[in-house]
Amino acid sequence: MAALATVTRLGWHTRPLSVSPTPPHLLLPLLLRREHTSRGLATASAASAAAVTRGATAGSRSHSKLVKIVEVGPRDGLQNEATIVPTATKIALIDGLARSGLSSIEATSFVSPKWVPQMADAAEVLAGISRPPGVSFPVLTPNVRGLEAALAADAKVVAVFGAASESFSRKNINTSIAESLKRFEEVVRLARDANVDVRGYISCVVGCPYEGQINPKAVADLAEALYKMGCYEISLGDTIGVGTPASVLRMLDEVMKVVPVPNLAVHFHDTYGQALANIYAALERGVRTVDSSVAGLGGCPYAEGATGNVATEDVVYMLHGCGYETGVDLEKLVGVGQEICDALGGRPTSSRAEPSTEVKFQVAQLALEEKKPKAQDAQKVFTDNMYKAVIQAEVTGLSPSLKSLVPTADESPSRGATQSTLTFSTPRKNRRPNPADEDRFSTTPLSSPSRKLLSAPIASPRVIPKTPFRVLDAPNMLDDFYLNLMDWSSTNILGVGLGSSVYLWSAQSNKVTLTWNQKGTHLAVGTNSGFVELWDVSRNKRVRQLHGHQARVGSLAWNDHILSSGSRDFSILTRDMRAPNDDSVFRHTHHRQEVCGLKWSPDQTQLASGGNDNCLLVWDRAQLARPLHTFTGHEAAIKAIAWSPFQSGLLVSGGGTNDRKIRFWNTQTGAALNSLDSGSQ
Repeated sequence: MAALATVTRLGWHTRPLSVSPTPPHLLLPLLLRREHTSRGLATASAASAAAVTRGATAGSRSHSKLVKIVEVGPRDGLQNEATIVPTATKIALIDGLARSGLSSIEATSFVSPKWVPQMADAAEVLAGISRPPGVSFPVLTPNVRGLEAALAADAKVVAVFGAASESFSRKNINTSIAESLKRFEEVVRLARDANVDVRGYISCVVGCPYEGQINPKAVADLAEALYKMGCYEISLGDTIGVGTPASVLRMLDEVMKVVPVPNLAVHFHDTYGQALANIYAALERGVRTVDSSVAGLGGCPYAEGATGNVATEDVVYMLHGCGYETGVDLEKLVGVGQEICDALGGRPTSSRAEPSTEVKFQVAQLALEEKKPKAQDAQKVFTDNMYKAVIQAEVTGLSPSLKSLVPTADESPSRGATQSTLTFSTPRKNRRPNPADEDRFSTTPLSSPSRKLLSAPIASPRVIPKTPFRVLDAPNMLDDFYLNLMDWSSTNILGVGLGSSVYLWSAQSNKVTLTWNQKGTHLAVGTNSGFVELWDVSRNKRVRQLHGHQARVGSLAWNDHILSSGSRDFSILTRDMRAPNDDSVFRHTHHRQEVCGLKWSPDQTQLASGGNDNCLLVWDRAQLARPLHTFTGHEAAIKAIAWSPFQSGLLVSGGGTNDRKIRFWNTQTGAALNSLDSGSQ
């Protein structure tokens, strides 16, 4: 592995593990295909009647378990990329998405290359994709010129896009809402004359980056106009991701008064982690079409603060888990997401469902090899039997027997035989000991026999390995007790900076592990040279080097795909790691000395930073221009920072040798709560 510069801080990129059996590949029924209706209708009333006909065709979806996914990654996901994505990469992405079972894939946008350079190859992309039967490929056409180019490229479905916010409409398509509707009327008429379907998009249906909260009535008025114009489907987009289930339902209830539910779709960005909850709320209202983007790619170039779309993998995972059918093969979809992330520079996918298809668990069966148990095998059998007995005792109420836990020579079935880990017979009597006989004041939910079993002497504990399974060379790393050189990954791997190397230990096994399947494999390393290196340890590869600091980086903090770094140059840099370059960097410069402590809150909405200037600052993720609170109670540097996982807004900080205080703060009110004298730093 290539040498690193001086390592001054380690930070694992952690993600919650989602594990479930991969859902089968369901063939999407022809019900999700909308039949073409008669074309060439000139009057608005005739166009509206045709739209109602389409609503009747799709009406069976509103109360069914079939959900159509409209994949927007190739267009909405890639349009904001600063580096031009090769045409061949876009084509491969679209073809891979089609093979995963998606029935509607937004392929590209016929807009001016001056405004969206990423979409300059729209005609080449549309000409290069495979177009399998049963899959539609909508393209965006903001005006007549875009429509003409799309028709020349043999587009079969086009889309127009407006906004429920006057300010956003002028920023996005350079026209007012009223003027945009006049423009759309001509586009829709010409498209229908050419036997081409038209989809309508509405941006900023809940909030706007320029106007704030949007009145649901304004959304309903625009949706009604597009529906009467002849759009077969209206996609309602929360462009900056500020919606919650409550605000989304208020908006939907208003829109549903004027547009039938089967003709509605929802499109959510996941800025505040509300996208899946909002989708579920829409499903409860009967909406059966959901827009999403593979790997969570996306972001609007005209909406400041808009992060990526909700990941298609997460949407499919949730829908399958709730009993809905999508026709999508999740395992294939995850593979496509990983491929596009690799093609975009090795960025981590924002999908939480991603690891589930790589990790294969056999919950009920353990394959046993044909051999006599050795010393270490006997210990494993003893431990397995003990926990099996605990489960049996808790379920059935029988007292476990220590004698039954001792492995025997017979516990070595032939190759291929299986032993069930949770198989036992439920007794007909003595269902559970009398609760009066148990310790009523116990702090554990386990029964007394189970507690006795767990506290009984067992075989010698597992030996923690004395040698790491992988070493990252860092010849210029400096020993400094002041810096945090130890961190855990979500896969239970401990990273430790010692001497001139970063050592990686597996806390799960004493065996060398060379292949990791779960996420949490990206390790951020702050260096003495002022840059941050991002390593994909599972591939033994440095995937990025982040610049921006002028001195050593002594503190790091992850917040999902957001990475914050603090430096001796007094600054904090916050980056969206999905962006391929440093364009998405936000710089905080309110500390007067080195930033030596960083920690994001558990709800991912606030960042706490401690400095050598004895100040503790709290930043709000939605407004990073200036700190939300400045706490000045400490009399020494603040490096130790922790958020309470049980009480929102409860922050604790520890001062250095000259302070020796642990202080508690309420970040919701900005009040100092309490302080304790620790006796040392």
